[in-house]
Amino acid sequence: MLTRSYRCKAVVTSVRTAYNHISVKEKCHKNQPKFERLLGKENVTTSISKCSQFSADEGHFVPEVPDIVLSPSSTEEVSEILKICNDQQLPVVARGTGTGLEGSVIPIFHGVVLEFSRMKKVIEVNDEDFDCTVEPGLSRLDLNERLRESGLFFTVDPGADASVCGMVATSASGTTSLRYGTMKQNVKNLEVVLADGRILNTRGKHRRPWKSSSGLNLTELFVGSEGTLGVITNATVNLHPRPMFVGAATCSFQAVANAVETVVQLRQMGLSLARLEFLDKVQMKNCIDFSKLESDPLPTIFLEFHCQTDADVAAQIKMAEEICISNQSSTFKSTTNPENISNLWKARHNAYYATMAKRPGTKGFTTDVCVPLSRLVEVISAAEVELAKLGLHGSIVGHVGEGNFHAIIPTFHEDEKELKRVVEYSDWLVRKALEAGGTCTGEHGVGLGKKRYMQDEFGAVGVDLNTTNLKASITSAIDAGFRLIDTARSFGNEEMIGEALQELIKKKKIKREDLFITTKLPIYAHRIEITDNVIDLSLKALGVDYVDQYLIELPCAVQGDISGPLLDSNGLPIPDLSSPQTETWKILEEAYKAGKVKAIGLANFNEWQIQALYTTVDVKPQVLEVECHVLLQQPDLLSFCKKNDITVIGSAPLGSPHRNNSDWKTVWPEGAPLTNPTIIQIASKHKKSCAQICLRALHQLGVIPIPSSTNPAHIKEDIDIFGFQLSAQEMEQIKGINSNSRLFVYDFLKLHPWYPFK
Repeated sequence: MLTRSYRCKAVVTSVRTAYNHISVKEKCHKNQPKFERLLGKENVTTSISKCSQFSADEGHFVPEVPDIVLSPSSTEEVSEILKICNDQQLPVVARGTGTGLEGSVIPIFHGVVLEFSRMKKVIEVNDEDFDCTVEPGLSRLDLNERLRESGLFFTVDPGADASVCGMVATSASGTTSLRYGTMKQNVKNLEVVLADGRILNTRGKHRRPWKSSSGLNLTELFVGSEGTLGVITNATVNLHPRPMFVGAATCSFQAVANAVETVVQLRQMGLSLARLEFLDKVQMKNCIDFSKLESDPLPTIFLEFHCQTDADVAAQIKMAEEICISNQSSTFKSTTNPENISNLWKARHNAYYATMAKRPGTKGFTTDVCVPLSRLVEVISAAEVELAKLGLHGSIVGHVGEGNFHAIIPTFHEDEKELKRVVEYSDWLVRKALEAGGTCTGEHGVGLGKKRYMQDEFGAVGVDLNTTNLKASITSAIDAGFRLIDTARSFGNEEMIGEALQELIKKKKIKREDLFITTKLPIYAHRIEITDNVIDLSLKALGVDYVDQYLIELPCAVQGDISGPLLDSNGLPIPDLSSPQTETWKILEEAYKAGKVKAIGLANFNEWQIQALYTTVDVKPQVLEVECHVLLQQPDLLSFCKKNDITVIGSAPLGSPHRNNSDWKTVWPEGAPLTNPTIIQIASKHKKSCAQICLRALHQLGVIPIPSSTNPAHIKEDIDIFGFQLSAQEMEQIKGINSNSRLFVYDFLKLHPWYPFK
């Protein structure tokens, strides 16, 4: 599966993801020989030190190390890789130069990273057609260097030396987009490998028309898709003649409002502007110190004109100066000297580094928004005020000729109070831009940082609820009447759940005391030195002071630290026999007594494991969560739990065949729970869905089922199981289909001495 689509399921009463890192790592290692045969051993690495080089971009997000890094040299190799990954359900991230700022290339599900250092060719340059075709590893500066003798250049110029195909994926732009357009206007054709390995040419193979009204606009669909739809393996992009006559100018103002108002008027006059940039006084001071600019530390606009003659340049500069003077400019300086112009734009492109240099040891927190020009003065002025109000050391800079600007904030990430203010500012800025009729990102892309704003910008219909919108699913569940939220640290979605719940609480749709939140201790955190720290991490992620229920997710303790498990050379977790459940349980008891958790229990334990714990602890386990559905009814375990006053929660109550780790058709030859003939017959009789029959049956067996869904209609349906009763005869029929067939067998733990399903 291609990631950046974030395959996170949301609650009905349960929140889970299809992802299990240990299982993913195991599958990566199992398939390593296939990758090596395909690419050569030297182009496949699982070395942690090497893989770590592909764990982050230039933004502020927490790195995640991939399990394996592959270096293909052709589209055909990429195709074969994706066929394997699709078959094995391995998450894949395609990476260019890694210069992004929103976490788009961070492999949050670990798995596979494709890096394209072996695919840097300029496949062809067509001078007469003003286009060229390039491979995904080629950067924009390398492309322009190779075009130097042709008199043409590739115009899109973000601050970083990004890869051309990476710029396609994020729909990048830059300082010259005002005249030459963004990536959306500069891509003619794309070669894309889809998730299943099929190769697509969005405009048809080898086709490079300047325009076409034939078929769907697949090219633009992939521009800005950020790897969610496929891997771009070559791009045909527009080229432009290098300008014959160029002039540049800077103009400073005492007030931000005057500078931005000048920008609007310059656009309205229709001047031959190629670049129109704004730097606030903080950014100007930083650039003066860093790049030795001869200017004043005042709000300043940078301009560049591309014209046909020297006289045209002079006329354009004169008109611009008059507009600036009419808006009370302080100074206006112009030049046609190529070296001076180059130095000016070098300083502009180094604005990020100039700001970072002011606070050594910090990490950059950078966000961008874009608003209509008519709202630009208002939004930038408010953005400066908000920065000062929050006491942040940031600057504002951007391509204001298009309404696009950035906030650059050097931040000490270990300072939680400062980081909280920075996040608060970023959220405020995005919401201000959306309120002004703008977008949450003009050119950086969505990535990890802006994903949560997708529904606010596009609406529920514009966002695929089945794969991306956890918040909407939680809201639907709450609206339907569900109050039990079930997740786990290992699911990787506690932060997203926390955000969604806090929004609902803030909007007064729900109170914290009305919710029942369950999360779980991962297998790598049984060691008593870190158990309490992991509990605290879950509380912080969920944004709560306590959880209502905290469970040990599995009895199989493995070695690791708070970041994850330690794996052996085969990619399997290493058992930790020095951390018995009795010792781990004592830490849970302390958390219970301290009020961090209101109830403690177990998940995926068998009878003898529960009994061994039950007889030696002070606080008895109050709940057991296990896989339980009509094909795995577990009557002996239910009887044992009833005898010992342990509530049973049934996970995967509908069988969840869409996210299994084995072949469900082999496990259930007569069909999964929802397609079982007996269930279908009973559902027809009651005029209920098969899901409702399965859930009602578990309820009558004394099990609390926790179904998962992202479909609002299914969420409402799943709670509507209390207005009817299954007869004794029907319950006997349902008991008769029990095959004790387990779907979730946790293969990667089968060799563990404490494996519960022997």
